[in-house]
Amino acid sequence: MQGSPKERSEMDHIKELRLFDLSRADAREGSIQPDKRELQHLHDCEECQRILEVFARQFRSSDACTASQMTKG
Repeated sequence: MQGSPKERSEMDHIKELRLFDLSRADAREGSIQPDKRELQHLHDCEECQRILEVFARQFRSSDACTASQMTKG
């Protein structure tokens, strides 16, 4: 592959479904972990960081709603 590490990082984004799975695992303390390449890419790529954060926010707000509904019982 041609180009600098930054250029490669920008070209080889992590697929959205994988970011979704990673954000879901993070919210539920699951066993899905990013591999070394994904970690490096997330460190370098603001676009993938933002997408991951959007997904993670959805799970955090969903979990908060579920917890508040359970305590109203």
